[in-house]
Amino acid sequence: MAGLDHRDSRVALTAGDPNGVGPEIALKALAALPPEQRNRVTLFGPVAVLQKTATSLHLQDVLSSITLVSAGEMSTDFHVPGQVDPAAGRSAIESATAAIQACRRGEFDGVVAGPHHETAIAQAGIAFSGYPSLVASVCGLTSDSVFLMLVGGGLRIVHVTLHESVEVALGRLRTELVIAATQAGDWPVNA
Repeated sequence: MAGLDHRDSRVALTAGDPNGVGPEIALKALAALPPEQRNRVTLFGPVAVLQKTATSLHLQDVLSSITLVSAGEMSTDFHVPGQVDPAAGRSAIESATAAIQACRRGEFDGVVAGPHHETAIAQAGIAFSGYPSLVASVCGLTSDSVFLMLVGGGLRIVHVTLHESVEVALGRLRTELVIAATQAGDWPVNA
């Protein structure tokens, strides 16, 4: 997003795992934004779950004031807060995939992905080692070409490996991968 003024950014926000804290965090984060900033965020997730969550939090006005894209729909029968469920894992991945695809089409400048539950995703039979691997998959890239970078307080931390056993991580570590991660972290960031 080099050269992009963050005040003009369009953001796709995903609800994450519908049975987890993702929908609540997304709605409360949106409620904390002034209305003129809220209109630049589009929420991706299961509509029925988001409506139910908004009602329980008394944030129906927030939900009705934003653009909501139906993604990762799941039956409200499977929406049990705190329950690890494959349907919720599938929903989190489908919502994130829809947001990434919309970003690739140029509809958004970035994606903020809500919290996921790796066990629920694994129970859904989806190969997943974190959002970077999902970005790679959706964009047709290798997992070694996409990295997670944390930015804050003037620091950038780029993860060379992510969400894998020590044995697998050590097997993947090589000079070229460390160089690629370093290069990924060496770009302008609007903070």
